Amino acid sequence: MSPKKILLTVDLEDWFQVENLRAHFPHAVWSECEPRIHDSVNALLELFHNLRCIYLVSHRPAQTDTDFFIHARLAMNKVPDTCNI
Repeated sequence: MSPKKILLTVDLEDWFQVENLRAHFPHAVWSECEPRIHDSVNALLELFHNLRCIYLVSHRPAQTDTDFFIHARLAMNKVPDTCNI
């Protein structure tokens, strides 16, 4: 019997970008919000360090913090080049 495989994707966005908070945090105020995505990404990288995952980074964090996500991509050495990281 072959081992079972699980497909795991992780959608990375910051706390103020979620749809449920849109009324309180519209796009216009995002630049005023404190980003917290770094801690989340680092925790996920540590948690999933032995797993092959696809990380999907929402547009804003990828553009506003390019250096961090380039560093994160190096840590995700198993991520296919086709991922938007």
